[in-house]
Amino acid sequence: MRKLLLLPVVMGLSAGLVAVAPTLSLTPARADAPAASQRPSHIEGRIAYVQAELHITADQMPLWNAVADVLRQNDQAMRSAWADMRQNGDDDEDVTVLDRLTKMQKMADLRAEGLGKLLTVVKPLYAALSDDQKKNADELLSRGFGRMHHWHS
Repeated sequence: MRKLLLLPVVMGLSAGLVAVAPTLSLTPARADAPAASQRPSHIEGRIAYVQAELHITADQMPLWNAVADVLRQNDQAMRSAWADMRQNGDDDEDVTVLDRLTKMQKMADLRAEGLGKLLTVVKPLYAALSDDQKKNADELLSRGFGRMHHWHS
């Protein structure tokens, strides 16, 4: 089951954003599971969904576009990081626990950086939302849109 990574406001989208860390499992990933970089992103659909749910007005579009741009950037950054991780032998049998923990830390750092960027652009948008829009944003977040595990099912 795929979960969206929405961020605080919107709060739901980010994109990517994403507790996307490799597991500590000692078993290799399923051979038939597509790599994260090969899976469709769906970020545009997520962006469109949240925009529609929030009823973004023409006056709010510049603020919304900034949020959407950061969501796209975060999605791409996470997808690239996953591709790099796969390319560098994440499934190799010789990978140690320390190697995996190091990779997990790098992914966590990337996610934290993305969340910081998203929070920076969400704050002005949230301030510009009407009370009804804020209520919608808060409800979106409470329904689990605060995580974007779109690389792993």
